[in-house]
Amino acid sequence: MTAMSKRGLKRAPLSEGRRRKYTVAFDPQHWKELEQHCRMTGATLPQVIEAAVLSHIGGDDLDRRMDIINRSLMQIQRRLGRIELHGEITAQTLGDFIIYWMMVNPPLPDDQRGVAYKQAEIRFDKFVAWMAERLQKGRVWYETLADDKIATPPPGSAPEAAELEGQA
Repeated sequence: MTAMSKRGLKRAPLSEGRRRKYTVAFDPQHWKELEQHCRMTGATLPQVIEAAVLSHIGGDDLDRRMDIINRSLMQIQRRLGRIELHGEITAQTLGDFIIYWMMVNPPLPDDQRGVAYKQAEIRFDKFVAWMAERLQKGRVWYETLADDKIATPPPGSAPEAAELEGQA
């Protein structure tokens, strides 16, 4: 079966195995670069032009990989920025709390400092043990808030009151 062209000539249709010919005009400078590239690589002009067209149409594998890497790096950069912001907020909050605590709590009289330091040492050791236990479990504190709320008796309950009376 044949097809009609613009001039009325009959041409055989292109089959899958047949290549199509097309004439392209290049700028003289680009043509020189193309010929030089062919001499350096040992490829023919049609091979280089076909590879360039395919690369333009389908995109290079390298270009796609670079785009994926760039997107991943940008995502990592955004995440690191958020982590840095969260660290700054945490440090500022802790600093503000310490300043507030020092302003609100009056200094202890000299005769009570020894007992207070001893209690502070005991409480700090308990805190460190608690933190070590939490870190070994791999859970972060905000994941355990509900568990702590259920496990901790409300303020003023009998066990807590007895503990406070024993310390006094």
